Amino acid sequence: MSLYRGCVIEDESSLVVQGTDGMGSFQLREIPARDIRFTSSSQVVADETAQLTMKMKPVTPLKAKGKVAIRVPGWFILDKYSEPPIYSSESVLENDSQATIVSPAEGFRVTSQNFDQSSRTFSFTYEGDKDIEGVFEVNITQFKNPVNQDKLSGFGCATLD
Repeated sequence: MSLYRGCVIEDESSLVVQGTDGMGSFQLREIPARDIRFTSSSQVVADETAQLTMKMKPVTPLKAKGKVAIRVPGWFILDKYSEPPIYSSESVLENDSQATIVSPAEGFRVTSQNFDQSSRTFSFTYEGDKDIEGVFEVNITQFKNPVNQDKLSGFGCATLD
């Protein structure tokens, strides 16, 4: 996924990342849904110790050194009939959530990570031996499964390299 400076998208689901390397605020184009997937390691409703897996195929190769920001929704929906739905103030991730790069695993490592509760954005920087072409997969710990079987939406992802 590439960064498009100055691009504004009139879609509330667009990911906004602020203050990254002096670039200020920006919004990104979304990659096709078929090229990104979020899944849980558990099928148990309200499981608070699951692992979130994000698997994506970037539009362009990721550089050997970069940053990924993942926006997550609230843990549960307070009002699913409002437009947009109103979520709880609790997030599906925790401050102590940790990321691990699964693919490509060899030669890649997470160098720093942070979860911003107010924006519900989990971000991490990574380094590797070469650019990443093809599938990029990351596991994140301390994921809370939804409290019911309603579809949970509101995930987003941006890559900055």
